[in-house]
Amino acid sequence: MATPYRQLTSPTRDLAAAAALPPDAYHPRGRWATVGRQLGWVFALLGAATYGAAAGLGHGPAAILRGAWMAPLYFVGGALLATPPLYLASLQTDARRSAEGLVREVGAVLGAVGMVLLGLSAPAAFFSATLRTAGAATLLVLSGLAVGAIAVASLARRVFSEVSAAASLWTVFALALGLRLTVTLSAQLPGVSP
Repeated sequence: MATPYRQLTSPTRDLAAAAALPPDAYHPRGRWATVGRQLGWVFALLGAATYGAAAGLGHGPAAILRGAWMAPLYFVGGALLATPPLYLASLQTDARRSAEGLVREVGAVLGAVGMVLLGLSAPAAFFSATLRTAGAATLLVLSGLAVGAIAVASLARRVFSEVSAAASLWTVFALALGLRLTVTLSAQLPGVSP
């Protein structure tokens, strides 16, 4: 027997009932959002590896392999190095997140970064294969640095509700760490001078 139209509460609840899923499954904080947060680290690794391999596409198999392991090292390794200071900085502010909650936030931001890098893989492959200037590798490294800086800013906004000395100090630390990782890892790339 069909429910009269006036008794329907919302389209998402009706769809959820029809699909036999709980109503909160379509809510942003529901089950699907939780799955996405838990897979953030996986998306980060896959997206970064794809971007790195695509960036080395025009320079042979060795460059593809080098890019496939260096890009995840840069993005995920940088996040792992910056997470303990982020936790300490959050304890000094009103954020006061649990370590588990903070790791979930970092995973969510990394998942978004992985999706961005996955989207940038096709342009990176195109530039790597067609751009034969001395600055081609530098352009790809700078694009990765820009994505990393945006990720740092995004994570700082998610964790810290207001600007404080601890939040600013962590942001500067994370950006300096990213720059240092960029200089260190880009020395391994052909055509990039640190």
